[in-house]
Amino acid sequence: MEQLANPGYVRPASPNPQGSPYHRQRDWGPVVTKLVDTGYPMAAAGPVRYRPVWSGDMVIGFLWASEEENALGYVARREARAAGNRARGWWIKEAAELARHGLSATEALRVRVGLSEDAKGGRLDEADEERIARSTQELKEISYGPWPPEGQGG
Repeated sequence: MEQLANPGYVRPASPNPQGSPYHRQRDWGPVVTKLVDTGYPMAAAGPVRYRPVWSGDMVIGFLWASEEENALGYVARREARAAGNRARGWWIKEAAELARHGLSATEALRVRVGLSEDAKGGRLDEADEERIARSTQELKEISYGPWPPEGQGG
């Protein structure tokens, strides 16, 4: 198409093959380069139970589980930026370990509640109640908003 619009035009080589300075200076979190079998499906079609994942005094994401589908996953909060994405990798590894121990997805959601905070993965506070989202899509929408959601207590 470009040649039709501009016959003979040759696109110049990028002066920076590593991307723009903006992209290089950002901490985007780890790049996952291999498929990890967590032992659980990481997608669910139906309702999911979820808990906020904290790092310091900020919710960086949500760990969720589907009882019906024995699925487990993590959704980073947009506001958490790189910290939320780094935690995703940690929770994927943690899920694989919990599956090796034979825990169901719902048990895996609860087993780390009250344990000390991991520098990458954060923590699940005992004070937080388990909540239910109609779907992982609804949980993703929740992850874009304030925590706790408006009109709901912590």
